[in-house]
Amino acid sequence: MGRATKCFFTMKTHPALFPRYALVLILGLFCIQLTEYFLSGFSHFRILNFIENCLFFGMILSISSFFKTSFFQTFTKKILYTVFVFVLLVEGFYFLTFGAPFSSSAVFIAFDTSPTEVQEFFSYNYSHELVVYFLIVMTIMIYAWSFFKNIPRMVGIKSTFFAVSFLIIVLLTSMRQQNFPFIFGKGALDYIQTYMLLDSDSSNKKGNFSNLVYEPTDEELLYVVIVGESTSRAHFGLYDYERATTPRLASISNELIKYDEVISGHTYTIGSLIRALSFDTSPKKGNNIIQLLNASNYTTFWLSNQTPVGFYETLVTKIAKTSNNLFFSNAINNSASYPYDEILFSAFDQVLKNKASKKVIFVHLMGTHGNYKLRYPPEFQQFYDKNANSKETIINHYDNAVVYTDYMIYEIIQRVKKQNIKSFVLYFSDHGEEVFDTLDFAGHSPSQLISKNMLEIPFLLWQSEEYQQEKSLQIDTNRKYVLNDLSHSIANLCGVNALGVHPSKSIFSSQFQETPRIVLDTFNFDRRFY
Repeated sequence: MGRATKCFFTMKTHPALFPRYALVLILGLFCIQLTEYFLSGFSHFRILNFIENCLFFGMILSISSFFKTSFFQTFTKKILYTVFVFVLLVEGFYFLTFGAPFSSSAVFIAFDTSPTEVQEFFSYNYSHELVVYFLIVMTIMIYAWSFFKNIPRMVGIKSTFFAVSFLIIVLLTSMRQQNFPFIFGKGALDYIQTYMLLDSDSSNKKGNFSNLVYEPTDEELLYVVIVGESTSRAHFGLYDYERATTPRLASISNELIKYDEVISGHTYTIGSLIRALSFDTSPKKGNNIIQLLNASNYTTFWLSNQTPVGFYETLVTKIAKTSNNLFFSNAINNSASYPYDEILFSAFDQVLKNKASKKVIFVHLMGTHGNYKLRYPPEFQQFYDKNANSKETIINHYDNAVVYTDYMIYEIIQRVKKQNIKSFVLYFSDHGEEVFDTLDFAGHSPSQLISKNMLEIPFLLWQSEEYQQEKSLQIDTNRKYVLNDLSHSIANLCGVNALGVHPSKSIFSSQFQETPRIVLDTFNFDRRFY
């Protein structure tokens, strides 16, 4: 081992130190791996991640040898070593929390997350296991640093050879799917490109539609689209859930059309709503549903109980800004706790008084977004703990949040009904949620660890008598549908058409054609789960 080492290294001190360090590093990473398995169970992709981490660290070691002066070499070592430890902590945290490898989707979520959501996320996902994991990782890596800081510098061309070799192995093979810097960089680049495209649209209120057709009328029209959050069909009382989580909607069930086979296109808000509100499942100039409605002489409103800004202005906010009127109930102080959704009622009532004759109101709720116990007032707590079991507690909080969402939908319908004009209320959730139904997990994962409950959502339509008399919708509640095509359905409901709007993609149209339900961009939902 000493001879082989001398072939590639100029040994200034302690000739046997590098092989010893290599052993310490590999054993340290292996111990971290065993800790993950002990805390969360075995997963094959963590083996690949272990190999990738060893190769990635070899590249870091090579790069730190580029500098000839001891000062810059030591400085570079400290920076790169700190980055490496940070990567280990992030990847381990993500695996222990979601049971999946870190993905580009996680970058989108991170950039679109407000300080309040960060606080709620960590308080909700805090566990003693994570603390133990962090302590073990830090202890091992602090101990390993005492070896690493004294490793002698490689001879110039040798360091370049090793760095390039490791770079090729890690980034030009399937190993790149385990490499945090690559995944983060790709996700950040995709986010920036999407952000810039949507940003250019936010000032283009009417888009760039051609062959626009809509019904010219002087009568009052009131159309409402309620966008829910993280609400699973499996916990929605109307869909035969064992608990009565939707008592108010159940009392008017004869007035509702309940679709049984609607799913979201993704398991997190940004991925789902960008597709749902756009006509081409990707943000292209002049192609979202709000712009189409503006171009058709509707006055559009966006009322939201979600914060408008995250790391940047959120991508959903970019779409919302194409509406004629914006209201964010939590825009003043996004570090405060989210108010309950009922705060939107005063803004909603003001919009009802607006003199515009043709109104479309989008209402974006916090719904059943985690941390569930913060989503409903105390008077809506219907389900209590019996055995003080932590999972039961979480399920109870979630179901109580559904009860509150039921109240919100019901109240909006009642307010619209009192107007006695041509109107409809459409409700759907941006995505579903897993709450210990099929996985030992509560939440939604943007990665490979998904369940059907993260995608199956409630989808309801209420119509006024005036609307039913004039509109002839083709109702088939068993149609298999994915929210990626939702903009076509809303256009159909509002009596609007244009080039690029396809009746075959509207769940309410007689021309509707079922297509494979592709979710997360690549998965066929029905093949995977049924």
